[in-house]
Amino acid sequence: MKKLPITFQRTENGVLAVLILIAFVYLGFYWYIPILLFLLVDISAAGYAVNNRVGAITYNIGHSYIGPAIAMMVYVPTHNKAWAFVALLWAFHIAVDRALGYGLKEAKGFEHTHLGLIGKSKK
Repeated sequence: MKKLPITFQRTENGVLAVLILIAFVYLGFYWYIPILLFLLVDISAAGYAVNNRVGAITYNIGHSYIGPAIAMMVYVPTHNKAWAFVALLWAFHIAVDRALGYGLKEAKGFEHTHLGLIGKSKK
């Protein structure tokens, strides 16, 4: 039964990634920019150079929808498209990661996520 909620979350985030691309184009940005800059958000994994606990914290900060939501909240009253660009780019990365099964990390190690094990540990 645990598989169904995970499948739902992954599907939901896949749909969200497509909707974010549509919003990106609607705001006048090129659709391929989020794909070109996709790995930019993964700088948040640099904490793993220290240890698993620090890595999980920095990764989860960079892969939480809170950051993109705050950036979008700045965009709404200011209409400064740079904020929308950052918010959508960031949210797109998170959505695609989660659709692929890369969830928020646990301190046990990079392969332990809220969506289950990834990588070699999955086997």
